[in-house]
Amino acid sequence: MKRRNFIQSAIALSGAATLPSVSAASPDKLKPSLTVAHITDVHIRDKEDIPERAKRYLFEALKNKNINFILNGGDSIFDASYDDVTKEMVLEQWAVWDKFIGSTQLEVFSCIGNHDPWWKAPSDKDEMYGVSYVAKRLKMPNK
Repeated sequence: MKRRNFIQSAIALSGAATLPSVSAASPDKLKPSLTVAHITDVHIRDKEDIPERAKRYLFEALKNKNINFILNGGDSIFDASYDDVTKEMVLEQWAVWDKFIGSTQLEVFSCIGNHDPWWKAPSDKDEMYGVSYVAKRLKMPNK
């Protein structure tokens, strides 16, 4: 199965997980009280119309689901962990992620994936080095 077909199917099948609320008045009528969309290992990059297709898949998964927020399991960008990745390449990847995830008005809670941090910065003092920069990019309160 091609990766794009797998990703499309996975998004369509995952849809959203619901947690039922238990009402003392009518235990036989459970209603969803929280609806969460979970995305993970997006590895988004600006090739082969991937950002636009990813946005379409995201909107399809969120459509008519009354989602409260999105959980992002990490590996948001394609890969900043290769030896030959430059600062410009990392910035480009994060710009693609920002455009993708910014296409929804929902709040996103993220984890940091192993492909997200840039460990090959010129120095460990570089603002883009490692986990702290990724936490900032993903709008996490702290790492």
